[in-house]
Amino acid sequence: MTDFTRAFIDRSRHYLGEDFLPKIERCLEELSEEDIWWRPNEVSNSIGNLVLHLSGNVRQWIISGIGGAPDLRDRDQEFEQRAPISTERLLERLAATVREADAVLAGLDPASLLEQRRIQGFDLTVGEAVYSVVEHFATTRTDPALRDRILPWAEVRALARFGAHRPDEPDDGRAEDRVVVEDEMSRRRIVGERLAELLDHPLRGRVVRGVEVQDVASVVVDYEEYVEDLQCRGGHDEEV
Repeated sequence: MTDFTRAFIDRSRHYLGEDFLPKIERCLEELSEEDIWWRPNEVSNSIGNLVLHLSGNVRQWIISGIGGAPDLRDRDQEFEQRAPISTERLLERLAATVREADAVLAGLDPASLLEQRRIQGFDLTVGEAVYSVVEHFATTRTDPALRDRILPWAEVRALARFGAHRPDEPDDGRAEDRVVVEDEMSRRRIVGERLAELLDHPLRGRVVRGVEVQDVASVVVDYEEYVEDLQCRGGHDEEV
């Protein structure tokens, strides 16, 4: 049993520090700071909020819950943060938290996996706490805020910024603008494809991989209806 429990700990460390974290880092490096902190409405989370949430979850459950450090987590603040934090600082905060968690797991006695802990109001074993963090880290990579809300509409916002025109309009000297838009769309499509590959999740097919917009006005109307629907469904009440 000791071999199995040690393998469980080692694999958990691998997922957190060598698999999930580098993928998230590469994803964030593909996005602008504006995209990282953009949200379609006030009831949705930005990517930046999700990164803060991951840091808080790992610190509370592993560094504090298992390692015994003081639990100073302010979970609500993770979602309430509005002022942008630079991508560099955001990544360093997450990476530093994962390094601390890795140190706790590295020194963990395999026999302690069945010991009881009380974390965030839950009574569970050390092994369950580790499993919960690894699972949460994995599923947050494909949070609906990233997969369904932010990335698809980042392309729409890019079109709006560059002043896209219908492809069937007569050539009146705006060909140069069209090239800029197409270049931007190509860049966004590559980002979407890379994110889908990096996230490596069964739902990755739902990430938009290059959208040919024929009528920007109708897309904006669809977007407004989409936001109204999100406002009815959105929220972050689940405790993790």
